[in-house]
Amino acid sequence: EDETIILELQEIECVTVIDNKIWAITENGKILIKSRLYEVEKILPFSFIKINKSSVANINKIKKFISTYSGAVNVEFKSGYTDYVSRRCLPQVKRRLIKWENM
Repeated sequence: EDETIILELQEIECVTVIDNKIWAITENGKILIKSRLYEVEKILPFSFIKINKSSVANINKIKKFISTYSGAVNVEFKSGYTDYVSRRCLPQVKRRLIKWENM
């Protein structure tokens, strides 16, 4: 609340918008970030990728992808937090994962 916490980038699983506020999701919970999502996205390294219009995910913290019967794709992180991958972002996510595996 009145604290400033220094986060290591490798601790962050996902940066997302919840109730019009930006949150960093970690294995230990969520931490409020006082910046806009696009500002945070600019400073994140290559291991972070946009998965929908309100979330940026750390590829290193993804546990699995889950396909639904409707054709949607969800992502589950190591902490158990889940989010969705938008159809618009899915091709970019696939390309990035292929590049990431070949590095």
